[in-house]
Amino acid sequence: MTSPQSKSAQAPLFLPRLESVRGLAALAVAGFHTLGNVPIPESQRAWLDLVRFPMAGHSAVSLFFVLSGLVLGFGIRRWSGHFMRHMAEFCIRRVLRIYPALAVTIGLIAAWQIFGEQPWLRHVPEWARLHIAYYTPGPITWKMVARNLDLQDATLNVVFWTLKVEIVGSLALPLMHAVSSRVPAIGKGVLLAVLTSIACAGLPGNMPSRLFLFYLGYLLPEMGPAIGGWIARRPRVGAVASIAAALVFFAANSDETDPVRAARWLPLQGFPAAWLLAHLVYGPQHGGFRLLDWHPVRVCGRLSYSFYLLHWPVLWAVTALCLFPLSVSVVTAIPWALNFGLLLVSVSIALLLAHPLHALVERPSIAFGKRVTAGIVGR
Repeated sequence: MTSPQSKSAQAPLFLPRLESVRGLAALAVAGFHTLGNVPIPESQRAWLDLVRFPMAGHSAVSLFFVLSGLVLGFGIRRWSGHFMRHMAEFCIRRVLRIYPALAVTIGLIAAWQIFGEQPWLRHVPEWARLHIAYYTPGPITWKMVARNLDLQDATLNVVFWTLKVEIVGSLALPLMHAVSSRVPAIGKGVLLAVLTSIACAGLPGNMPSRLFLFYLGYLLPEMGPAIGGWIARRPRVGAVASIAAALVFFAANSDETDPVRAARWLPLQGFPAAWLLAHLVYGPQHGGFRLLDWHPVRVCGRLSYSFYLLHWPVLWAVTALCLFPLSVSVVTAIPWALNFGLLLVSVSIALLLAHPLHALVERPSIAFGKRVTAGIVGR
């Protein structure tokens, strides 16, 4: 164990390990979506739940939002001068960071739905018929494409709803910063409590119940040093606390289909995620954190957004092309092998496709956002 990192709230703008955390979270979402696609006998469902325990897809999405609040907050805290100038720059860059790759992905999904999917749906085995309603939105229309582009709908890709939350939540961060910078610590606590109570109240809609996750991440540079210092002074108790936080984080991965009931699990996902991030950034650096420095994990982190966009359509394509032709007897004989094979193949293909999407769309759009804002804000 090494010494704690700097306790200053002015953390670096870029921390490679946080990017690695994002990559692992994206892999967890992919695993959560994949395992169980091939039906598992009811008598073995408990084993499936155990295998999927570390692939807590819903909790991983909450981690994304806390992480966005933390990372974006690092930059927002450095703003000085004209607030509206910084706000305009931030909003333009954020939209250009998210939308170009999203638009390209929607184009690829629409092309697959139109030209590649339908022939394979003419002979769908009985065991797979539930997947048809789960994966396919029906005939592609321009209205459907437009509704997915403006994130009113997620019929083309189940993860699109999270991007709407990401955009609105991250664009709300500067306003939260404007309020927080003018109130004492107790005022920040009250604001966090109010936002968290919205989630606990189970208000309808994905956005209101998740705003507290962004603000929780934003506050980590202020709360994190105290958490990290406490863990450093009590290493054994601190390690137990972090392990407990991790267990709560994974266990709170609710499969509730009702969004109101599901929202009530969000605090049990968000606050443990914040504790673990505080330990990582401000606490003692345990040997297990070295996993985040491993090159394959770093690559996953760098490609995480492109991979996140692509894993769902790739999963659907691999399922339709490779598994639908199988007979019921084959599926019932080796369901575990097929599930893990589907996970390995779909994740590998999604990562391979994420490379060109990242290089040809993500990075150029980020660079373009910097050039555009440099002209608009006069830098």
